[in-house]
Amino acid sequence: MSRNLSERHKRSANAPETDDCWVSLLVIEHASLEEPLRFNNSGAEITSNGEVYSPFPFLLLLPEDSEEAVGQARLTIDNTSREIMATIRGLRPEPLITVSVVIAATPDIIEIQLPPLPLKNISYDDFVVEGQIAAEDYAGEPFPAGKFTPADFPGMF
Repeated sequence: MSRNLSERHKRSANAPETDDCWVSLLVIEHASLEEPLRFNNSGAEITSNGEVYSPFPFLLLLPEDSEEAVGQARLTIDNTSREIMATIRGLRPEPLITVSVVIAATPDIIEIQLPPLPLKNISYDDFVVEGQIAAEDYAGEPFPAGKFTPADFPGMF
């Protein structure tokens, strides 16, 4: 799959060594939240495109980036302060998660962005809140969706 990446991103990704720090930005949205929750995994507050992302430890494991790859991303958020668990536990239906990747030196340039996807199969314990981020798989849906039957379309028969 091709992506429109900045020249800096390409140089940084292909260099044997780089000083660039890639940062993941995480947005958790839900109708019951007054404002979306915005976090980054850099350890410092980041402002990207006018939005402030607070430092909060999380890990995002993405599926392989290829045309054949079908999978789910796995999101693990630190739960030692219990704030996230208390917030996410009561969200029904699932919250929407948007993930973006930026370079810390140029946070207004979004290098990679996933569309808003639901956080499903949420589980938590004393240390982490985990869930799967995946788009709906329409490959198993019947095609065509409807059938021309005498009961539904009597004028055709």
